[in-house]
Amino acid sequence: MIFAKPTPEAKATGEPRSEIPHVAKLIAGIIAGLVAMGLIGLTARIVFGAAPRSAGVVPSVSAPLRLAEFSDFPALLVQVFAHTPPWLYILFLALVAIGVFQIAARRVGFKRALLVPLAMVGLSISGVASGFFALPVALLAWGLAAAAAAVLLLAKAPPVGTEYEAATGRFAIPGSTLPLVLIMGIFFTKYTVGVTLLHAPQLAHQMSFALPVSALYGIFSGVFAGRATSLWRLAAHSAQPRSGPPAAHNFGKWIAGIACGVAVVAVLGLAGLIVFGTASPPAELASVSDPMRRIDFSDLPPLQHFEARDGQALSYRLYPGTGPDVVVLIHGSSGESSGMHALAKTLSAIGETVYAPDLRGHGHDGNPGDIGYIGQLDDDLVDLVGVIRPLHPHAGVILVGHSSGGAYVLRIAEGPNAHWFKRFVVLSPAMPHGGETLRPYAGGWVTPFVGRIIAIKFLNRLGIRWFNGLPIIAFAVDPHASVPLDATYSYRMQQTFTAPQDAIARLSSIRQPLAVLVGSEDELLYADRFAPLIKRERPDVPVTLVPGVDHMGMVTDLRALTAIATAIRWPARGDAHE
Repeated sequence: MIFAKPTPEAKATGEPRSEIPHVAKLIAGIIAGLVAMGLIGLTARIVFGAAPRSAGVVPSVSAPLRLAEFSDFPALLVQVFAHTPPWLYILFLALVAIGVFQIAARRVGFKRALLVPLAMVGLSISGVASGFFALPVALLAWGLAAAAAAVLLLAKAPPVGTEYEAATGRFAIPGSTLPLVLIMGIFFTKYTVGVTLLHAPQLAHQMSFALPVSALYGIFSGVFAGRATSLWRLAAHSAQPRSGPPAAHNFGKWIAGIACGVAVVAVLGLAGLIVFGTASPPAELASVSDPMRRIDFSDLPPLQHFEARDGQALSYRLYPGTGPDVVVLIHGSSGESSGMHALAKTLSAIGETVYAPDLRGHGHDGNPGDIGYIGQLDDDLVDLVGVIRPLHPHAGVILVGHSSGGAYVLRIAEGPNAHWFKRFVVLSPAMPHGGETLRPYAGGWVTPFVGRIIAIKFLNRLGIRWFNGLPIIAFAVDPHASVPLDATYSYRMQQTFTAPQDAIARLSSIRQPLAVLVGSEDELLYADRFAPLIKRERPDVPVTLVPGVDHMGMVTDLRALTAIATAIRWPARGDAHE
């Protein structure tokens, strides 16, 4: 404990005093926070290769530490601080002010003495929840570390100079730099972890990173909790006949009050994340928009419609063919069926019958960027197959998807509806956030509403789905596009129109033939990472890297269209996987 001993004058007057409430203590606290930030960042760098090196580049999880990379550390810091939102600096200054106030000796009631510990415990646990919401065991690590720290602290006598005045129900607390050190430790840990996960989101799903960080948060929380509990214990053991509110017989009331306060803070915090946890939409991404402007749509087939099980009319375009198979093309995020026109024409020219649907919530179907419930797209796809089967009773159905549509094809291939399809072809699949193949922000294509996502995920774990229709991600769409594009996706759309988080690990569950094609110059994805990941689970799955083709080139560039046509005409020997 870093408490100053009371001077003779303080003992005589009853006023607690701090021996050295100097600026040096403030500097010491900030330095301690910076050291904590540096240790976490360096540890992540050495163990995971996770520290960012430059904008838009995320090193592999297994990337080794290279000392030469530290040469750009000052520039890296400038970049990180330049992208720090202004409100975070305001929070930092507010926390510093709170910590500095703790340096001075003071007299406070029990309620006021609880304010800082409760706030810091809340800030600490929010760091665990926001950083590692996919790993519930992280909360367990936080709780165990907090309990251990609190118990160890309670085993010691109250700090020298701490007194309880039963007549007034107030505590005399000597000044200390320890709260400032702890507050800065929590802040800089949260800041550093946030920056690290922004540039290496896969670490949020690795226990070897999440558990130590969560335990560190727990230690900070435990020290605050132990300090607050020691004050209550001091009051509870007071022999004064006129004990104040914190006396033992009122302990239940205090606990109830604390629980209510925590609940109110939690509700307000969730409400704040839902209302204010958004972001500005990204600027138009020319590499996605421009290829669509160069396509000749003069021969675009008209939209036709079928009725889904809920009575909603859904659209599709039909490209007739004479071959034995039917191909269903799934467009990418924000798009609609016309985006697959060039590919559909190519496949139709080689004899395939092609159906290109506008998925619900896209094009002219339903509410833009939203669906009625998680999994509704799966039901719609089955309903479309129900329309196709009677028209082509002897045909096999091949499911092909591009970008988010490619990830969605993996969802179907690994799910209960896979039996409806003969084969799966995946084009540049945009795997879920946190995967090793996705560039930061998908190369500028998406901006997630992180705060809102955290709140809605938490509420869904509690079975509360009231807010699943709210937008949680924005796209860098062309604001002047000639076709309707989705500017945002709701939570339930995003949870459905993607692959499972463990899609790569579950590849062995796919019984039908699967092919993966990616453009070598993909600006949204790390094209070279697909083959090693997929071959590790399924050595038999062909992964084709199409030279010189970027993300949208996979559905517009002749080189990619030719490669896809070859994959569609996969020899019959691949039609069974054992």
